[in-house]
Amino acid sequence: MLAALALAAGAVLAIVAARRLDRRYVAPTPVIARATAPDEVARGARLYRTACVACHTEPGSAHSCGASIRNFPTAFGTIVSSNLTRDRERGIGARTDGEIARLLRHGVTPDGRYSRTMPRARLLGDDDIAALLGFLRSDDPLFAPCGEPAPGARLSLLGRIALALLGPKAPAGEASFDPAPVPVPPRAATASYGRYLATAIYGCVGCHTDGIDEVEAKLTSSNLLAGGFEFPDPRGDRVVSTNLTPDPTGLAGWTVAQFQTALSTGIGPHGAVIRSPMPILRFTDPIETEAIFRYLQSVPAVSRPSAPRPAAPALATTAPPEEAFVALGCAPCHGQGAPFHDTLRAAANQPADAVAAAIRNPERANPSTQMPTFAAVVDPARALKLARWLQQSLSGQSQ
Repeated sequence: MLAALALAAGAVLAIVAARRLDRRYVAPTPVIARATAPDEVARGARLYRTACVACHTEPGSAHSCGASIRNFPTAFGTIVSSNLTRDRERGIGARTDGEIARLLRHGVTPDGRYSRTMPRARLLGDDDIAALLGFLRSDDPLFAPCGEPAPGARLSLLGRIALALLGPKAPAGEASFDPAPVPVPPRAATASYGRYLATAIYGCVGCHTDGIDEVEAKLTSSNLLAGGFEFPDPRGDRVVSTNLTPDPTGLAGWTVAQFQTALSTGIGPHGAVIRSPMPILRFTDPIETEAIFRYLQSVPAVSRPSAPRPAAPALATTAPPEEAFVALGCAPCHGQGAPFHDTLRAAANQPADAVAAAIRNPERANPSTQMPTFAAVVDPARALKLARWLQQSLSGQSQ
Protein backbone atom coordinates (compact mmCIF):
# COMPACT_ATOMS: atom_id res chain seq x y z
CA MET A 1 0.00 0.00 0.00
CA LEU A 2 2.73 2.47 0.99
CA ALA A 3 4.77 1.60 -2.07
CA ALA A 4 1.74 2.13 -4.31
CA LEU A 5 1.00 5.49 -2.69
CA ALA A 6 4.62 6.58 -3.09
CA LEU A 7 4.58 5.53 -6.74
CA ALA A 8 1.34 7.41 -7.35
CA ALA A 9 2.66 10.52 -5.61
CA GLY A 10 5.83 10.35 -7.68
CA ALA A 11 3.81 10.05 -10.89
CA VAL A 12 1.71 13.09 -9.94
CA LEU A 13 4.82 15.14 -9.13
CA ALA A 14 6.39 14.11 -12.43
CA ILE A 15 3.32 15.24 -14.37
CA VAL A 16 3.16 18.55 -12.50
CA ALA A 17 6.89 19.12 -13.09
CA ALA A 18 6.56 18.37 -16.80
CA ARG A 19 3.69 20.82 -17.17
CA ARG A 20 5.56 23.55 -15.36
CA LEU A 21 8.82 23.06 -17.21
CA ASP A 22 7.14 22.83 -20.62
CA ARG A 23 4.75 25.75 -20.20
CA ARG A 24 5.08 28.42 -22.89
CA TYR A 25 4.96 32.15 -22.25
CA VAL A 26 4.41 35.16 -24.46
CA ALA A 27 6.76 37.82 -23.13
CA PRO A 28 7.34 41.28 -24.60
CA THR A 29 10.49 41.71 -26.65
CA PRO A 30 12.52 44.65 -25.32
CA VAL A 31 13.33 47.20 -28.00
CA ILE A 32 17.08 47.05 -27.37
CA ALA A 33 19.73 46.94 -30.04
CA ARG A 34 23.36 46.01 -29.56
CA ALA A 35 25.77 48.81 -28.68
CA THR A 36 28.43 49.59 -31.24
CA ALA A 37 30.45 52.39 -29.61
CA PRO A 38 33.84 51.00 -28.50
CA ASP A 39 33.50 52.22 -24.90
CA GLU A 40 30.06 50.60 -24.59
CA VAL A 41 31.29 47.31 -26.04
CA ALA A 42 34.16 47.45 -23.54
CA ARG A 43 31.60 47.99 -20.79
CA GLY A 44 29.75 44.91 -22.06
CA ALA A 45 33.01 42.96 -21.94
CA ARG A 46 33.46 43.84 -18.26
CA LEU A 47 29.87 42.83 -17.50
CA TYR A 48 30.23 39.55 -19.37
CA ARG A 49 33.56 38.60 -17.83
CA THR A 50 32.18 39.41 -14.39
CA ALA A 51 28.72 37.88 -14.51
CA CYS A 52 28.59 35.37 -17.38
CA VAL A 53 31.91 33.79 -18.31
CA ALA A 54 32.20 31.55 -15.23
CA CYS A 55 28.97 29.71 -16.12
CA HIS A 56 29.33 29.62 -19.90
CA THR A 57 33.00 28.64 -20.22
CA GLU A 58 34.54 25.41 -19.00
CA PRO A 59 37.68 25.82 -16.85
CA GLY A 60 40.71 25.98 -19.12
CA SER A 61 38.65 26.70 -22.23
CA ALA A 62 39.07 29.80 -24.37
CA HIS A 63 35.51 29.76 -25.73
CA SER A 64 32.01 30.27 -24.30
CA CYS A 65 30.71 26.97 -25.67
CA GLY A 66 28.67 26.12 -22.58
CA ALA A 67 29.76 24.48 -19.36
CA SER A 68 28.49 22.02 -16.78
CA ILE A 69 27.08 23.70 -13.70
CA ARG A 70 29.24 22.04 -11.07
CA ASN A 71 27.39 22.88 -7.85
CA PHE A 72 24.23 21.10 -9.00
CA PRO A 73 23.59 17.91 -6.95
CA THR A 74 24.63 14.86 -8.94
CA ALA A 75 21.42 13.02 -8.00
CA PHE A 76 19.53 15.63 -10.00
CA GLY A 77 21.52 15.02 -13.18
CA THR A 78 23.51 17.65 -15.04
CA ILE A 79 22.78 21.18 -16.18
CA VAL A 80 24.82 22.63 -19.03
CA SER A 81 24.82 26.34 -19.79
CA SER A 82 24.13 27.58 -23.31
CA ASN A 83 26.66 27.94 -26.09
CA LEU A 84 27.09 31.69 -26.62
CA THR A 85 29.45 31.55 -29.58
CA ARG A 86 28.78 32.94 -33.05
CA ASP A 87 27.88 29.45 -34.30
CA ARG A 88 24.46 29.74 -35.99
CA GLU A 89 23.39 26.18 -35.14
CA ARG A 90 24.94 25.47 -31.74
CA GLY A 91 25.37 29.03 -30.49
CA ILE A 92 23.50 32.31 -30.73
CA GLY A 93 24.61 33.37 -34.19
CA ALA A 94 21.05 33.03 -35.52
CA ARG A 95 19.38 34.72 -32.52
CA THR A 96 18.14 38.27 -32.79
CA ASP A 97 19.11 40.98 -30.33
CA GLY A 98 15.50 41.05 -29.19
CA GLU A 99 15.45 37.32 -28.41
CA ILE A 100 18.58 37.58 -26.31
CA ALA A 101 17.32 40.73 -24.56
CA ARG A 102 14.02 38.98 -23.78
CA LEU A 103 15.86 36.04 -22.22
CA LEU A 104 17.98 38.38 -20.11
CA ARG A 105 15.10 40.60 -18.99
CA HIS A 106 12.22 38.14 -18.72
CA GLY A 107 13.84 34.69 -18.66
CA VAL A 108 11.87 33.47 -21.69
CA THR A 109 13.71 31.42 -24.31
CA PRO A 110 13.06 31.73 -28.06
CA ASP A 111 10.70 28.72 -27.93
CA GLY A 112 8.64 30.35 -25.14
CA ARG A 113 9.83 28.28 -22.18
CA TYR A 114 10.92 29.91 -18.92
CA SER A 115 14.61 29.37 -18.23
CA ARG A 116 14.84 28.24 -14.62
CA THR A 117 18.63 27.93 -14.60
CA MET A 118 19.47 31.27 -16.26
CA PRO A 119 19.18 34.14 -13.75
CA ARG A 120 16.85 36.87 -14.96
CA ALA A 121 18.45 40.29 -15.35
CA ARG A 122 15.12 41.90 -14.55
CA LEU A 123 16.71 44.97 -12.98
CA LEU A 124 19.51 45.33 -15.52
CA GLY A 125 19.17 48.61 -17.39
CA ASP A 126 18.51 48.76 -21.12
CA ASP A 127 21.86 50.43 -21.82
CA ASP A 128 23.74 47.68 -20.01
CA ILE A 129 21.84 44.98 -21.91
CA ALA A 130 22.78 46.82 -25.10
CA ALA A 131 26.43 46.83 -23.98
CA LEU A 132 26.29 43.08 -23.31
CA LEU A 133 24.76 42.49 -26.73
CA GLY A 134 27.51 44.54 -28.30
CA PHE A 135 30.18 42.36 -26.72
CA LEU A 136 28.34 39.11 -27.50
CA ARG A 137 28.26 40.16 -31.16
CA SER A 138 31.93 41.14 -31.18
CA ASP A 139 34.78 39.16 -32.71
CA ASP A 140 36.24 38.37 -29.29
CA PRO A 141 37.83 34.87 -29.25
CA LEU A 142 35.42 33.85 -26.48
CA PHE A 143 32.69 33.64 -29.09
CA ALA A 144 34.55 31.78 -31.82
CA PRO A 145 32.54 28.69 -32.88
CA CYS A 146 33.47 25.46 -31.11
CA GLY A 147 34.77 22.38 -32.84
CA GLU A 148 32.77 19.97 -30.73
CA PRO A 149 29.28 20.46 -29.26
CA ALA A 150 29.03 20.80 -25.50
CA PRO A 151 27.46 17.82 -23.70
CA GLY A 152 23.73 18.26 -23.32
CA ALA A 153 21.88 18.65 -20.04
CA ARG A 154 20.64 15.40 -18.58
CA LEU A 155 18.18 15.99 -15.76
CA SER A 156 17.02 12.98 -13.79
CA LEU A 157 13.34 12.67 -12.87
CA LEU A 158 14.27 13.88 -9.39
CA GLY A 159 16.10 16.83 -10.93
CA ARG A 160 13.12 17.81 -13.08
CA ILE A 161 10.81 17.66 -10.07
CA ALA A 162 13.21 19.68 -7.91
CA LEU A 163 13.77 22.31 -10.59
CA ALA A 164 10.05 22.69 -11.28
CA LEU A 165 8.83 22.71 -7.68
CA LEU A 166 11.75 24.04 -5.66
CA GLY A 167 13.75 26.06 -8.19
CA PRO A 168 13.37 29.72 -9.13
CA LYS A 169 9.76 30.84 -9.19
CA ALA A 170 8.36 31.12 -12.70
CA PRO A 171 6.10 34.04 -13.70
CA ALA A 172 2.42 33.66 -12.85
CA GLY A 173 1.50 34.63 -16.41
CA GLU A 174 1.98 37.13 -19.19
CA ALA A 175 0.87 40.00 -16.93
CA SER A 176 3.99 39.39 -14.81
CA PHE A 177 6.26 40.75 -17.55
CA ASP A 178 6.86 44.48 -17.29
CA PRO A 179 7.47 45.92 -20.76
CA ALA A 180 8.71 49.30 -19.48
CA PRO A 181 12.31 50.31 -20.25
CA VAL A 182 14.75 50.12 -17.33
CA PRO A 183 17.03 53.18 -16.98
CA VAL A 184 20.63 53.03 -15.77
CA PRO A 185 21.51 55.62 -13.10
CA PRO A 186 24.25 58.12 -13.96
CA ARG A 187 27.59 56.35 -13.84
CA ALA A 188 29.41 57.95 -10.90
CA ALA A 189 30.98 56.98 -7.57
CA THR A 190 27.68 57.52 -5.76
CA ALA A 191 25.53 55.40 -3.46
CA SER A 192 22.64 55.50 -5.97
CA TYR A 193 24.76 54.01 -8.72
CA GLY A 194 26.21 51.55 -6.21
CA ARG A 195 22.69 50.43 -5.28
CA TYR A 196 22.01 49.66 -8.93
CA LEU A 197 25.25 47.68 -9.24
CA ALA A 198 24.60 45.80 -5.99
CA THR A 199 21.06 44.81 -6.98
CA ALA A 200 21.03 44.47 -10.77
CA ILE A 201 24.52 43.27 -11.68
CA TYR A 202 26.77 41.95 -8.96
CA GLY A 203 24.19 40.21 -6.74
CA CYS A 204 25.34 41.73 -3.44
CA VAL A 205 21.80 42.25 -2.13
CA GLY A 206 20.53 38.84 -3.18
CA CYS A 207 23.45 36.85 -1.78
CA HIS A 208 24.22 38.88 1.35
CA THR A 209 20.63 39.25 2.60
CA ASP A 210 19.05 36.19 4.19
CA GLY A 211 15.81 34.64 2.95
CA ILE A 212 14.58 33.39 -0.40
CA ASP A 213 12.62 36.47 -1.43
CA GLU A 214 13.14 38.38 -4.65
CA VAL A 215 15.74 41.15 -4.60
CA GLU A 216 13.06 43.86 -4.47
CA ALA A 217 11.68 42.36 -1.25
CA LYS A 218 15.15 41.96 0.23
CA LEU A 219 15.77 45.68 -0.24
CA THR A 220 13.12 46.29 2.46
CA SER A 221 14.48 43.65 4.87
CA SER A 222 15.67 44.68 8.32
CA ASN A 223 18.68 42.41 7.67
CA LEU A 224 19.57 44.04 4.36
CA LEU A 225 23.16 43.04 3.44
CA ALA A 226 23.79 41.61 6.92
CA GLY A 227 24.70 38.18 5.52
CA GLY A 228 23.31 34.86 6.66
CA PHE A 229 22.27 33.43 3.30
CA GLU A 230 23.43 29.81 2.96
CA PHE A 231 25.13 28.35 -0.12
CA PRO A 232 26.95 25.16 -1.03
CA ASP A 233 30.60 25.65 -1.96
CA PRO A 234 31.93 23.78 -5.04
CA ARG A 235 32.37 20.63 -2.94
CA GLY A 236 28.86 20.90 -1.45
CA ASP A 237 29.88 22.11 2.01
CA ARG A 238 27.75 24.78 3.69
CA VAL A 239 28.91 28.39 3.32
CA VAL A 240 27.17 31.41 4.86
CA SER A 241 27.40 34.86 3.28
CA THR A 242 29.09 37.58 5.31
CA ASN A 243 27.85 40.85 6.80
CA LEU A 244 28.44 43.81 4.45
CA THR A 245 26.79 46.51 6.57
CA PRO A 246 28.89 49.29 8.23
CA ASP A 247 28.85 47.45 11.56
CA PRO A 248 31.94 46.22 13.44
CA THR A 249 30.78 42.68 12.56
CA GLY A 250 30.66 43.79 8.91
CA LEU A 251 32.69 46.29 6.92
CA ALA A 252 33.22 48.96 9.58
CA GLY A 253 36.82 50.12 9.38
CA TRP A 254 37.31 49.03 5.78
CA THR A 255 38.65 51.49 3.22
CA VAL A 256 37.78 51.78 -0.46
CA ALA A 257 41.25 50.51 -1.32
CA GLN A 258 40.80 47.39 0.84
CA PHE A 259 37.39 46.80 -0.69
CA GLN A 260 38.81 47.09 -4.21
CA THR A 261 41.58 44.63 -3.37
CA ALA A 262 39.12 42.14 -1.88
CA LEU A 263 36.82 42.32 -4.91
CA SER A 264 39.53 42.11 -7.54
CA THR A 265 41.94 39.59 -5.96
CA GLY A 266 39.89 37.56 -3.47
CA ILE A 267 42.15 38.61 -0.58
CA GLY A 268 40.67 40.75 2.20
CA PRO A 269 42.34 42.80 4.92
CA HIS A 270 44.94 40.97 7.01
CA GLY A 271 45.30 38.29 4.34
CA ALA A 272 41.92 36.63 4.81
CA VAL A 273 40.91 34.62 1.74
CA ILE A 274 37.44 35.26 0.36
CA ARG A 275 35.93 31.87 -0.32
CA SER A 276 33.76 30.50 -3.12
CA PRO A 277 30.93 30.92 -4.06
CA MET A 278 31.76 34.63 -3.71
CA PRO A 279 32.98 35.57 -7.21
CA ILE A 280 36.18 37.50 -7.76
CA LEU A 281 35.20 40.66 -9.62
CA ARG A 282 38.45 41.36 -11.44
CA PHE A 283 36.88 43.63 -14.04
CA THR A 284 35.18 46.22 -11.85
CA ASP A 285 36.66 49.67 -12.36
CA PRO A 286 37.40 52.29 -9.65
CA ILE A 287 34.10 54.12 -10.21
CA GLU A 288 32.08 50.93 -9.73
CA THR A 289 34.09 49.85 -6.71
CA GLU A 290 33.69 53.16 -4.91
CA ALA A 291 30.00 53.35 -5.83
CA ILE A 292 29.29 49.90 -4.36
CA PHE A 293 31.33 50.72 -1.27
CA ARG A 294 29.44 54.01 -0.75
CA TYR A 295 26.14 52.17 -1.05
CA LEU A 296 27.20 49.50 1.45
CA GLN A 297 28.27 52.21 3.86
CA SER A 298 24.88 53.93 3.47
CA VAL A 299 22.67 51.05 4.62
CA PRO A 300 21.71 50.58 8.30
CA ALA A 301 24.36 48.83 10.37
CA VAL A 302 23.29 45.38 11.57
CA SER A 303 25.22 43.39 14.16
CA ARG A 304 25.58 39.86 12.86
CA PRO A 305 28.92 38.10 13.28
CA SER A 306 29.92 36.06 10.27
CA ALA A 307 30.87 32.43 10.61
CA PRO A 308 34.57 32.19 11.49
CA ARG A 309 36.90 31.36 8.64
CA PRO A 310 40.58 30.50 8.86
CA ALA A 311 42.86 33.28 7.69
CA ALA A 312 45.57 32.56 5.20
CA PRO A 313 48.81 31.37 6.79
CA ALA A 314 51.12 34.21 7.69
CA LEU A 315 54.25 34.46 5.60
CA ALA A 316 56.45 33.84 8.64
CA THR A 317 54.80 30.54 9.62
CA THR A 318 56.16 27.15 8.64
CA ALA A 319 52.86 25.30 8.16
CA PRO A 320 53.24 22.19 5.98
CA PRO A 321 52.02 22.59 2.40
CA GLU A 322 49.05 20.28 3.00
CA GLU A 323 47.85 22.61 5.76
CA ALA A 324 48.42 25.68 3.58
CA PHE A 325 46.35 24.02 0.84
CA VAL A 326 43.41 23.87 3.24
CA ALA A 327 43.97 27.26 4.89
CA LEU A 328 44.16 29.02 1.53
CA GLY A 329 40.75 27.62 0.61
CA CYS A 330 42.04 25.39 -2.22
CA ALA A 331 40.40 22.16 -1.01
CA PRO A 332 36.73 22.93 -1.86
CA CYS A 333 37.65 23.42 -5.52
CA HIS A 334 40.77 21.28 -6.03
CA GLY A 335 40.85 18.68 -3.23
CA GLN A 336 40.05 15.00 -3.68
CA GLY A 337 36.43 14.68 -4.81
CA ALA A 338 36.09 18.40 -5.54
CA PRO A 339 34.74 19.48 -8.95
CA PHE A 340 37.97 21.06 -10.21
CA HIS A 341 40.39 18.45 -8.91
CA ASP A 342 41.13 17.17 -12.39
CA THR A 343 42.12 20.64 -13.62
CA LEU A 344 45.28 20.29 -11.54
CA ARG A 345 46.52 17.48 -13.78
CA ALA A 346 48.10 20.01 -16.11
CA ALA A 347 50.41 21.07 -13.26
CA ALA A 348 51.91 17.61 -12.82
CA ASN A 349 54.47 17.88 -15.63
CA GLN A 350 55.15 21.60 -15.60
CA PRO A 351 58.26 23.15 -14.03
CA ALA A 352 57.68 23.68 -10.32
CA ASP A 353 58.56 27.36 -10.52
CA ALA A 354 55.91 27.86 -13.24
CA VAL A 355 53.31 26.21 -11.03
CA ALA A 356 54.41 28.41 -8.11
CA ALA A 357 54.02 31.51 -10.28
CA ALA A 358 50.53 30.36 -11.27
CA ILE A 359 49.60 29.90 -7.61
CA ARG A 360 50.64 33.46 -6.78
CA ASN A 361 49.18 35.15 -9.89
CA PRO A 362 46.71 32.86 -11.70
CA GLU A 363 45.10 35.85 -13.42
CA ARG A 364 48.16 36.37 -15.61
CA ALA A 365 47.36 33.21 -17.56
CA ASN A 366 43.58 33.49 -17.27
CA PRO A 367 42.21 36.98 -16.48
CA SER A 368 38.75 35.52 -15.84
CA THR A 369 39.90 32.95 -13.29
CA GLN A 370 37.99 32.64 -10.03
CA MET A 371 41.13 31.51 -8.21
CA PRO A 372 42.32 34.21 -5.77
CA THR A 373 45.52 36.13 -6.41
CA PHE A 374 47.69 34.80 -3.58
CA ALA A 375 50.77 36.97 -4.23
CA ALA A 376 50.06 39.16 -1.20
CA VAL A 377 49.88 36.23 1.23
CA VAL A 378 52.14 33.57 -0.32
CA ASP A 379 55.74 34.52 -1.00
CA PRO A 380 57.72 32.83 -3.84
CA ALA A 381 59.52 30.34 -1.61
CA ARG A 382 56.31 29.26 0.06
CA ALA A 383 54.54 28.96 -3.29
CA LEU A 384 57.38 26.76 -4.58
CA LYS A 385 57.01 24.39 -1.61
CA LEU A 386 53.28 24.22 -2.24
CA ALA A 387 53.85 23.57 -5.97
CA ARG A 388 56.29 20.71 -5.29
CA TRP A 389 53.97 19.12 -2.75
CA LEU A 390 51.10 19.42 -5.19
CA GLN A 391 53.08 17.74 -7.97
CA GLN A 392 54.15 14.93 -5.65
CA SER A 393 50.53 14.41 -4.64
CA LEU A 394 49.37 14.26 -8.24
CA SER A 395 52.17 11.84 -9.10
CA GLY A 396 51.13 9.57 -6.25
CA GLN A 397 47.49 9.56 -7.36
CA SER A 398 48.39 8.55 -10.92
CA GLN A 399 50.31 5.47 -9.80
